[in-house]
Amino acid sequence: MAHRYLSAIIIGLWALYATACAGPDGPREPFPPGALPSPSKQGTTLGIPMERQLGTKGAVRVRDTIFIAAQLSWDEHGNVTGDSTEAEMRQAYANVGKLLETQGAKWKDLVEETLFVTDMKSALAVAQKVKLEVFGESPTVASSIVQVSQLADPKAHVAIRAVAKLDLSGRGSGSNSSESPRGGMRGGLSPF
Repeated sequence: MAHRYLSAIIIGLWALYATACAGPDGPREPFPPGALPSPSKQGTTLGIPMERQLGTKGAVRVRDTIFIAAQLSWDEHGNVTGDSTEAEMRQAYANVGKLLETQGAKWKDLVEETLFVTDMKSALAVAQKVKLEVFGESPTVASSIVQVSQLADPKAHVAIRAVAKLDLSGRGSGSNSSESPRGGMRGGLSPF
């Protein structure tokens, strides 16, 4: 008996929904096409030849989020620079920094990064030192490092991809809530 009532309720709710979605032309989607605007995207580049050749952007901002494509140690002409993993890492971070700046962001806005390296051992030997130079003490950024066999330019050994979130409320971040009272990072130890 309870099953009958449940079935009747479900059928009644379905009929109510179908009636509510029906207009003079019959059933319709809850939101007509174009009723909800898609977020606008703002892209920027470093102005290097590879970006023009591939028709890509170095960074794209959607609302309060900035997505930065993997940056190599390119100079202003698009040539890979640096004679060591450490030098390449510094220049790749410099390129990430330039793209953050073009989007109105700072290093404190970075929330995630992925380092792609062709030699994990040499990258781990210098990553902590370079990251401290870039971020300062105890950066609050989710960081991953991945070894790959080759990057977009065969001469490159380091590429850095990043995501930043802007505080559009105008309040600023104030204190860093991701740090524990003892000064360490919550959520485990960073491999860097």
